[in-house]
Amino acid sequence: MEWWRIIIIIVVVWWIVKSHYEPKRSTNVSASVEDNITEEDVLKEKSTFEKNFEHSVECGVPDALSGQDIYIYRSLMCVWFSKLSSDNRYNDEMIQKIRRDWLDYMYSLESSKTLKFLSLEAEEKEKQESYENKWYIEANKVCAIENAFASLIGKKAVDELTRIRGLNYFDFNKYGNLAPDGFEFNSEGKLNKKKK
Repeated sequence: MEWWRIIIIIVVVWWIVKSHYEPKRSTNVSASVEDNITEEDVLKEKSTFEKNFEHSVECGVPDALSGQDIYIYRSLMCVWFSKLSSDNRYNDEMIQKIRRDWLDYMYSLESSKTLKFLSLEAEEKEKQESYENKWYIEANKVCAIENAFASLIGKKAVDELTRIRGLNYFDFNKYGNLAPDGFEFNSEGKLNKKKK
């Protein structure tokens, strides 16, 4: 009787892994400068990105975005992207740069998590180093784009980004919610008072 459960588990795991590691981008974010990225292109990619990371968090895949990543994405970067887009709507060159950076940001954020996981799981040293090197590039790109957006917004944004990056893993739950002052999330996602 137990063998059918094992088969179902194997099929479900295979489906999750297969759907998670398929290419997820439909827009070529490394498009040439002459290519025009429309607002519709950005919205489509944003929707796909958010569905992918929400699915990953719900399923508990090992390379899902962390709560801190999700918080920075939703509470800081999305807000800053909207403001920068609005402020530069009549500056074609700048709006294209902002959109291109935004698409690169979403791709690199997702890609960096996958590459980090693959580097930890690789058995061969050469593969591990290859994944680590690629992860390093993607993680630095994420950091650079966050820094650039914060700098364009102003000092308060830079300070807030620095503050959020300095918080503890348990200050966020897996959905990107920030614990109130004096509290932290436990491994089950429940709030507890911080120990002094």
